[in-house]
Amino acid sequence: MLAALDQRIAVRYALAGMTPADTADYIGHHAKVAGRTDPLFSDDAITGLDPVWWTQGQAACAV
Repeated sequence: MLAALDQRIAVRYALAGMTPADTADYIGHHAKVAGRTDPLFSDDAITGLDPVWWTQGQAACAV
């Protein structure tokens, strides 16, 4: 079943991991979109995120 689906995928793309600055911007943007006006996390908390987030992208954090 998955082989049949795999054959139908014409375009594939892999996103690069996020940098620490990208991560901070991403979290800040989504907090703002959700209605947050003050910082949700301290700079130290964002800096302390597992480096897997930065090197392997968000999919690694969803595992």
